[in-house]
Amino acid sequence: MDAPKPVFWVGPTRDDLRAWPIPVRRRFGHALFTLQQGRSPPSSKPLKGIHGVLEVSAAFDGNAYRLIVAPHPADAVYVLHVFQKRSHRGISTPAKDIAVIRSRLRRIGGR
Repeated sequence: MDAPKPVFWVGPTRDDLRAWPIPVRRRFGHALFTLQQGRSPPSSKPLKGIHGVLEVSAAFDGNAYRLIVAPHPADAVYVLHVFQKRSHRGISTPAKDIAVIRSRLRRIGGR
């Protein structure tokens, strides 16, 4: 088996994730481990409008949580953003979160 890919946390993502409930942290930890193995977690999907970026979702206690990652097949997994989805009116990712994701993707040399 190949060595797992390293995980790089962009911005305050690691601290933000640590503030969340344990079941959410466990779900995202498992998702990151799966990505480190070069596979896609079942709870992930491509983030609409940003090529090469995945959104992993978790629900807990009536709240929706999101982990946004850029898995680079050859070298690493980059955690770009984590946030709690507040809007229950729509399914789209809020514009302010998309701006954060795009900025952090540029920071790591993405599009």
